Amino acid sequence: MMRSAALQSPVRSTFPRVAGSARRTTHVDMVPAGDGLILSGAARDLVTTAAGDPITGSSAAIDSRLDRSATLRSIRVDPDEPAVQSLVGVPVAGGFRAEVEATVPDRGSPLRQLLDDLPVAAMLSGYAHIYSEPPNEQLAAVAARRADVCAGWAGEGTMMRAIRSTGLLPVPVGPVAPDPEPPDDPWAWHALPALRPGSMRRRRAVDVAAGPELIVRATFRDSHTSDDGTERILHEYTLEAAVDSFSGVFTRCTATPAVLPWPECPSAAAGTAELVGAPVGAVDAVVRRELKGLRGCTHLNDLLRSLSAVVPLARLLGLELDHRGGEP
Repeated sequence: MMRSAALQSPVRSTFPRVAGSARRTTHVDMVPAGDGLILSGAARDLVTTAAGDPITGSSAAIDSRLDRSATLRSIRVDPDEPAVQSLVGVPVAGGFRAEVEATVPDRGSPLRQLLDDLPVAAMLSGYAHIYSEPPNEQLAAVAARRADVCAGWAGEGTMMRAIRSTGLLPVPVGPVAPDPEPPDDPWAWHALPALRPGSMRRRRAVDVAAGPELIVRATFRDSHTSDDGTERILHEYTLEAAVDSFSGVFTRCTATPAVLPWPECPSAAAGTAELVGAPVGAVDAVVRRELKGLRGCTHLNDLLRSLSAVVPLARLLGLELDHRGGEP
């Protein structure tokens, strides 16, 4: 039961790099593999100097295998970090990020960003099966039990009403994905491999430009590639924010929905205002406390959490922000 996505305004090009800025780009691919799942990806930090020259910073890559219960069965990272082997045998679900924090305490590193992305990627990978398998009542029943988990899954919203009326899970079909990499800037993104048919990808960018206020721009896109090689977008947001260079506090923050599956989804964007007045290090705390249930969007919340990268990116520009994760 296919339905066109409610919002279809895909981003045509990632925001341009500017002089005196730092950027982190990441991607995680979700590749079904028999009864399991391959999660692989990469991250790269890049500084654009005052003269406009690109200088690469830290980078990381990850390749992991999950079994059918979403338990991590193997993991390789580059650069090598032996401590991550202690995560083997841990379910990549609720509680996984706490295990990661104990294993890789450097919250600002590209490797930590990739590890933190694994639980949402594992959850998101379920869409690959939804797109490739015939509709069935079991999937609808599972979804129905998660009513009100977020704005788009509101108990009285479009998706849940469709489940009650048909007994099947409606499948959103988004627009064909434009290539977001600017053709005139080969440094805008790190190198990404071709996405395998039947697989999914989450790509992110967080960009910080220096000034009396740090100008923060961020974006993410979730996409799926069909068996014929067509890549379509499932979720996409852009975000603009400013952070006081002295106090490290957000002075403004606005998210703009670009592609979303259900009419109720965009309402979650208003919640980004909760970050205003909060220090950068408190993003996780604000999201957990304020953007729950119908006030939040699982994927937008994850974009907000990725703003923790502002601290290490500002450091690359010679600025030391308050990185503590306490309450605002």
